[in-house]
Amino acid sequence: MHKVKKERVNVTVACNKCKIARKKCSDNHNSSCERCVKKGLKCEYAHPVKKRGPRQIHSNELNEINELDEDDDKIDNNILRDDDVSNLSRKYGLHPNAVKDLKETYPNKPFDLIMTVLTATTNKKCFNEDNHICHEGCIIVPAD
Repeated sequence: MHKVKKERVNVTVACNKCKIARKKCSDNHNSSCERCVKKGLKCEYAHPVKKRGPRQIHSNELNEINELDEDDDKIDNNILRDDDVSNLSRKYGLHPNAVKDLKETYPNKPFDLIMTVLTATTNKKCFNEDNHICHEGCIIVPAD
């Protein structure tokens, strides 16, 4: 008559005694393994069992990844494509380089708002310059 073999279960970590003896361990973390019970040994495990699989991403790494994604989004939002530059250049009668310079100077402002502020005027005379009508974004550079 043939003996019926028990199906073997792969063990990821053996107990200390089985590891030293280089023997198969039944890996029963809740109680002693079969070998230790048969031999009357104290069944202990040196380290907690590490789960297999990809390493865990720590919260600080996740924060760094999220910050980089946000930076990429900001850059994407502030980059003017060539067709945007030419459209704005035509719309406001500006040289393309002027459009780029204004967008670099005021990176977080919509271009329409920039132009509204820069083209707004008042009927008050400028107190810094003769024959000059101020606008809201007016900057007077003193002559040397």
